[in-house]
Amino acid sequence: MRIIITCRTAYTLQNEQGCLAGSLIYTNNSLAEALLKYKDHIYLVKKLDGRWYTTNKQNKEMAATAKVKMGGTIELVINGQYYNFKKPLNWKLRFVLLNAENEEMLALLPQVNWNKRCYDFVLQLNDELISESDSFVILQALHCAVCSMAMLNGTLLPMVGYTT
Repeated sequence: MRIIITCRTAYTLQNEQGCLAGSLIYTNNSLAEALLKYKDHIYLVKKLDGRWYTTNKQNKEMAATAKVKMGGTIELVINGQYYNFKKPLNWKLRFVLLNAENEEMLALLPQVNWNKRCYDFVLQLNDELISESDSFVILQALHCAVCSMAMLNGTLLPMVGYTT
């Protein structure tokens, strides 16, 4: 799988054959709303500061939630499965998605794209857990990476620790 940025707010995911596996398109620079295309059209909407909800367009069913926690970790719940998205404590700028067993499923490495004034992301998949890393999970992790880079740069400041 490979992530390709088409513009500052649009990303596509290609499989090994170069075919479209999904896309993530934000409606504006605030990262508050996006259209996540994967099998069905799915909406990703920021409901509260630091919380995003992903719902199916047709039946309005909840497909995923993302919540920023203390320390910049993002807790993802995708189809009832729990994941943690975070930046490891090493010096390298790298984000990882961990499954419930705390195994690294995938990593995203941001690289500055000066022409588009944003970040490209290099995707690294764990070969042992590749069956768990479908396009929907990868696109959710990509959304977390985009938000994390915005938080690191001070352009998106979620209210962490906020509970409802």
